[in-house]
Amino acid sequence: MEVYAADRLTTRSLRDPIGRGWCRELSPVIEVRDVEFWSSDQVAGTLTGVLDWLTDDYWELCFVPFRGQRSHAETQDTLFSFRPENIAAVACFSGGLDSFGGAAIDLGEQEDLELVLVGASGTNRARSLQRELSTELATRTGRVQPLLVKANLVGAKARPQDRHQRTRGLLFLSLAAATALVADVDEIRVYENGVGAINLPYSHGQIGAHMSRSAHPKTLAAMQRLVDLIDVAGVRFTLPRMFDTKAELTARIPEQFTDLIRRTVSCDTWSSDRQPPPPKGERVHRCGSCSSCILRRQALYASGRVSLDAHERYRANAFASNPTNAAAFSLRLMLNQIAELDAATSAEHPWAALVEVFPQLVEARDALLNLGHGSSVEDELVGLYRRHADEWRRVEAPIVERYLGTVPSWA
Repeated sequence: MEVYAADRLTTRSLRDPIGRGWCRELSPVIEVRDVEFWSSDQVAGTLTGVLDWLTDDYWELCFVPFRGQRSHAETQDTLFSFRPENIAAVACFSGGLDSFGGAAIDLGEQEDLELVLVGASGTNRARSLQRELSTELATRTGRVQPLLVKANLVGAKARPQDRHQRTRGLLFLSLAAATALVADVDEIRVYENGVGAINLPYSHGQIGAHMSRSAHPKTLAAMQRLVDLIDVAGVRFTLPRMFDTKAELTARIPEQFTDLIRRTVSCDTWSSDRQPPPPKGERVHRCGSCSSCILRRQALYASGRVSLDAHERYRANAFASNPTNAAAFSLRLMLNQIAELDAATSAEHPWAALVEVFPQLVEARDALLNLGHGSSVEDELVGLYRRHADEWRRVEAPIVERYLGTVPSWA
């Protein structure tokens, strides 16, 4: 939590035209029981490497002996309301379409599966959503144990905060690892579609951690090295939907859970307590113009569940006939990326063409190999991005047609 708090409460300077204000120098002081262990070159170096990768910042971690009274973790009751004897896996759960959809797919396809859904949130809105959805899954299946952690920064509302929250992924994965240790399970599932996990830049002006790396294969591989050093019971991180697009993931959600899709929220700003409350009669206040909102709508169109999109309200409609510049800014960048992906995956040597345009795919491939994926990773990534580009043509919107050519009508 000290690392997460330092990230949240240290703002970035974004006014520098060449981006020098993006990187920060962070030196959190962390109280631990075993200073020698955490300060060792191997452990501290691995943790610092994860943080550098996630945030693009310079981290100098200072571990000091714990001087307080017994921590809350040492005095609280057990994490679970029952003895976790049959739990097969722990899964990260944000309340978004991917984390919900991945859990719903596995619960529907694996009749004996029992899951712990671990959520963390810094706002009441996000926590309420996670509780609502995880409780529904638990009620309908009897095979889900929600574990929701409050991550509010006390007294910080009046202070400037960094809105990017690049260590949020580390918080989720660390809580999931601790839960796996207590539950005595060896798998942590990160439900994210492959396109979202790698999260290629929409503009070539975006570099490094300008794009979130929370579920990136390299992040999971680095976390795997860290938990191996801590000796967390042989726990392994997996990406079950790594080679699915968001639309493919959405299409696979079993019918018994499809009514819950409308309750999920994929928006970069909706949960902030600084955002205005939802309109009267609405549960949430989706912006409609961020990349998360746009990809959600694209996935509903391309998965054949466009009727669900018609019932959702957004502050802005990026797919309108004549959207405002503000509403369509992210969409235009995304469509430029899709045009590049389409051209690369249609080339004679698609992997080489992809890497020429997006060299970030090399480190994604290497990380997937480290996570145990087979030698066909390159072909699978080519197929993933080829299908993703093709799915965009199913979105019936004039702006999509202008960028990608003729849009087929729904059949």
